[in-house]
Amino acid sequence: MARGLRPVHRCEGLGMAVLSVRPEITVFARQGGFSLTTPLTGTVRYPLAEVVEVSEVVVWCNEELDAG
Repeated sequence: MARGLRPVHRCEGLGMAVLSVRPEITVFARQGGFSLTTPLTGTVRYPLAEVVEVSEVVVWCNEELDAG
């Protein structure tokens, strides 16, 4: 929230978790890693060890969308 993210929605089940930051930004977490979908980058896959990078991309994209 301190970085400008609004309330998020999450769901867990069937071996994955889904985090919807806003309609344009969604993170899917599975055993093998993350899939991040944004309008600025499309869908990009990250290994689980890159959780900080995924977080930074989410914040950056959210800021870009708010500025546009």
